[in-house]
Amino acid sequence: MKTCPKCSRSEAEGATFDGRHRDCIRCRSQARRAKKKGAAPRYETPTDLSDGERNASARPITPPTPQATPVYVPPLTTPKRVLVLADVHVPEHDARFWAAVVAWLGENHVDTIVLLGDFMDQESVNHHGGNPNQPKWKQDTDYAKGKIKELAQARPDARIVYVKGNHEGWIDKYVAEVAPALYGVVSLPDALGLAEMGIDWVTEERQPYKIGNLWLIHGHQLRGGGMNRARKLALDFGVPGVTVVMGHDHRPQHHELPNINGNTVGIVLACGRTLKPKWQKNEANGWVHGMGVFDVFPSGEVFRHLIDVKGGRLTWGDRVYSGAA
Repeated sequence: MKTCPKCSRSEAEGATFDGRHRDCIRCRSQARRAKKKGAAPRYETPTDLSDGERNASARPITPPTPQATPVYVPPLTTPKRVLVLADVHVPEHDARFWAAVVAWLGENHVDTIVLLGDFMDQESVNHHGGNPNQPKWKQDTDYAKGKIKELAQARPDARIVYVKGNHEGWIDKYVAEVAPALYGVVSLPDALGLAEMGIDWVTEERQPYKIGNLWLIHGHQLRGGGMNRARKLALDFGVPGVTVVMGHDHRPQHHELPNINGNTVGIVLACGRTLKPKWQKNEANGWVHGMGVFDVFPSGEVFRHLIDVKGGRLTWGDRVYSGAA
């Protein structure tokens, strides 16, 4: 089965070939149209590269499935229930969303709580600029630590896992630009006291974080996909029977990639941040509130519960959970 080296689509995904060229017909047509208009072809690469470098640079970037340092994932011996919260962006979180989640967590058992990246907004080290009243970094970290403790107090028997997102990486960029001598010394996990609280910090090199057949990645590593990011997520990993979950986009999606040995499921979660930030100036963004609950079984099955949170309320069974902000 042929695969186009430029767009990475295979014949099974609808790519067509004329038999004489390695590139699919669509990519060759795009290159011809761009050439007529005098613009560089969409996938054009420098001519002074070797064949291997040229082919590598022409392909879209995808998440690094092979991990640089393989992480041992013990097989599950008992079912696990996992709560996944993505893109809470404290202190820019929605207070009613948070109150509903904590109320639910206080009455429902979970084995693991996963903060799927961008749990912190880190406005204090925002590299975009434009805010003359930015808080101090210690204010950011102290506030986030308090919110993590609220989760631990609501469900003290649950393990907490913190997956690094792009916003968590802002402090690294800030130190590298402003105080490079301190790079590697100033540490977000240390400032939050994650080790003291027994929280597992998952760097980008350790993503996707795996709990059986539930794979978790923040999502800023994903390139492309257009309007169907969940499909792109499933295509990039493509492991039969695996459910891959990401955040980052703030808009929920779901896609089942067919496979005779078990579908690959791609899921994009909703968020927990304020839906109308001031910097967007009331522009429509399509963001919604929600969370994911996943039951993972030793057999490999993953049962998903994608829960909407609307107006600070969520439903679970015959209960409605809310809380005072």
